[in-house]
Amino acid sequence: MNSELLDGRRELPRFGTRPYVKFVNELNLALGSSPTKRSVVHLLNGRAGERCLDLVRPQSVRRLGAFFTPSNIAQRVVKQLTVAKWDHAFFFDPACGAADLLIPIAKKLPLRPAVSSTLQLWNERIWGCDISPEFIEAARLRLVLLAVTRGCKLDDTPTNLTALLSNLFVADGLSVSDQYSKSSHIVMNPPFGRVRIENDRPWREGTVCAAALFMERAATLASTAAQIVALLPEVLRTGTSYAQWRSHISQYVTRSKPRSIGLFSSYADVDVFIQHFKKRETSVSPKPHRKNSTHSTIGDHFIVNVGTVVPHRHPKLGAKFAYLHSKNASPWDEIQRIGETRKFWGRTFAPPFVVLRRTSRPGEGHRAIATLVLGKRRVAVENHLIVLLPRRGSVPICRRLMCLLHSSKTDVVLDQTMRCRHLTTGSVSSLPWF
Repeated sequence: MNSELLDGRRELPRFGTRPYVKFVNELNLALGSSPTKRSVVHLLNGRAGERCLDLVRPQSVRRLGAFFTPSNIAQRVVKQLTVAKWDHAFFFDPACGAADLLIPIAKKLPLRPAVSSTLQLWNERIWGCDISPEFIEAARLRLVLLAVTRGCKLDDTPTNLTALLSNLFVADGLSVSDQYSKSSHIVMNPPFGRVRIENDRPWREGTVCAAALFMERAATLASTAAQIVALLPEVLRTGTSYAQWRSHISQYVTRSKPRSIGLFSSYADVDVFIQHFKKRETSVSPKPHRKNSTHSTIGDHFIVNVGTVVPHRHPKLGAKFAYLHSKNASPWDEIQRIGETRKFWGRTFAPPFVVLRRTSRPGEGHRAIATLVLGKRRVAVENHLIVLLPRRGSVPICRRLMCLLHSSKTDVVLDQTMRCRHLTTGSVSSLPWF
């Protein structure tokens, strides 16, 4: 589970504890009623997220980046781990929530006859932290419930049993250190919300996706040969603004081929992927990006910019220009006359040029929806459009670009390399010029 971060400190979402009061009560009631695996499967299988969403509007969940790990995805994350002996490994989740990722790990750990002795054994192998006491309480209760449903004898009260899981504790995963360095395996679904960096990183300044900070901490603090399996937002894999982050992380870990999951869930409008990392024996210097000179790209033929007009930020001052935005840029059309005008004091663009809608969902028809702008008047372009200006030539090369963007080949490339919901200048520039 993850939650919003501000000024480098994680803060609970406004809805944070209310659903978990009910959820923890359900867990306690289940433990007091001789539970069977069948009777409590909903409490062990994605119920944490469902209970949270009962009281939360989807818009709030997306804004905060508070996404609980569905059980099917949690199983896919854990499946990426390479574990020689489960009872000899040490597992850590730095944003464990209600233990959605730790439960499938605990299912593979050995049992003892009683719940208490089983939990003592598991406590030596499973570590997890979260900033919410309610989440940690729910995580401990779910592990108790799991031990019962796996056949262990319930030999004490829930309160005494949960106390045995002392390695599930309240803390910020961006503050702890020992658990990263002592773990053989780190699993995480870190926060997707934005965080303002107090101390600028070599790869970024200002605000960043919190998942980048969690992954950086795991990569730098993990012990040699430790494995890290993370569920991350696609922007970290393909976003232009995270190119330096990817280079930075590669100094410390090797990575396997990412496994794209697609849309996280019906309530979380974020595309995600799973990736397996392994800590290097020694860190290496980042390699400079080298372009493959044997293949021409769109960036070789066009200068790629983002439109410069931010409608709600820029005042309507300055000279009057034709104004192009995502609603009046007709898809796959050639337009010479733009009916709207706007006063603007910033950069404008001289036709001919091609614009693309930045919003682009994988798997939904054409990924790069284009419009060719002709004429002689300079145009003010909204920032929801990407502008492609020909380096050489004029209208013919723009028309060739329109055909290229309309082709299924471009859709295939973008679906493979750019699964964020917004196209970036880097992703467009690097598209092959077929």
